[in-house]
Amino acid sequence: MKSINFKRRGTEIRTLPEESRTAGRKWDRITYILILLLLLGLGIYYASTKVFYTRAQGQVLYENVDIRLLDDCRVTRYFVHEYDSVRVGDTLFEYINDNDDTNNGNGGNGSNVSVSVNAGGGSDNSWIEREILNKKEKIATTESKRKENLSLIKSYEAELERIRASVVLGVLPQSRLDVRQNEIVQLKAQNSRLAEEVAESRKLLGQLQSDLASKTANNGSVNSNIKINGVETQGTQATDGDNGGLAEVEKKKQYFISPIAGTINQIFTKEFETALRNDVVLSVHKKSPIFVRVYFNQEDLAQIAVGEEFEITFPDGTVSKGVLKSFYYSTIPLPEEFQKRYEPVSRAVVGDVYPVNIDEAKRWKDFYKMSVDVSKYKY
Repeated sequence: MKSINFKRRGTEIRTLPEESRTAGRKWDRITYILILLLLLGLGIYYASTKVFYTRAQGQVLYENVDIRLLDDCRVTRYFVHEYDSVRVGDTLFEYINDNDDTNNGNGGNGSNVSVSVNAGGGSDNSWIEREILNKKEKIATTESKRKENLSLIKSYEAELERIRASVVLGVLPQSRLDVRQNEIVQLKAQNSRLAEEVAESRKLLGQLQSDLASKTANNGSVNSNIKINGVETQGTQATDGDNGGLAEVEKKKQYFISPIAGTINQIFTKEFETALRNDVVLSVHKKSPIFVRVYFNQEDLAQIAVGEEFEITFPDGTVSKGVLKSFYYSTIPLPEEFQKRYEPVSRAVVGDVYPVNIDEAKRWKDFYKMSVDVSKYKY
């Protein structure tokens, strides 16, 4: 029978002492706590923006009129500077139409230019006759343009009611109505300018006809008194060996009269620069209440109503209060700066928020189209 007693020998396996894991557990706990705090902060932010508050983006606006000319022109002089106040009828700038006919030396339609001729003897009267024909043609062309503008004004005014109804029904955007009203204002301003040009041309025409009638035949020279913008200058025109043209005078200068009262917001075209047709020469900030156009999410429509107060936060941190005065009847696409890139165009419910009182209005930053945040507590 085999013995079951084994020789007990010392073990050959040795164990190393375990290292302390206290430091690793400490960093794990810190990581877990940070993640927990982050999730908690995201939850609070979501609750504040979606559950407890109605938030939207908006733009500071006021009535801003862009001044454009219907023909290519060169601005020669400004009578105003940026941030100057202007009234209706004030002269804003002086300009020259690039398409003015200056080949005959009349510089356009000849307004503000008067010519008197003192005959010293017999000479060729063809140049005066040509000037008379040119003036008559210019007057006829200007009158035709005025009648065309009047026809357009009547047509546009008759169309306004239909556009207003379409805007109310949401068929057309509000901008369509604004564009049509601005076109009517521009046409009326152009007609006022054309009427002044016709009056000045008729005055010059009468002077030329009077000079032609009083001119006597003489082989000598013709002394001309040329008056430009009220300043008379002396000139001599030879009749022999001359082309019979009137002494060259400066180009016809025209003046743009302010159609509204307000403040010059920005001058886009510098002096002696050419402004192409429909280029903005300058913009005028019309004296009107400042307001914020707010673009609400369509989902928040049930949470907002006319007459409610909103908190307006400006980019510099200034906080003010405003009241919602009106809604637009149709949804409007978000402005480009509020639109998310690479996503379909979003449409928003649009309303206008005005300052609660005069004191709050003084705190508002009147920078055109400045972006602001608008919020309201739901409960």
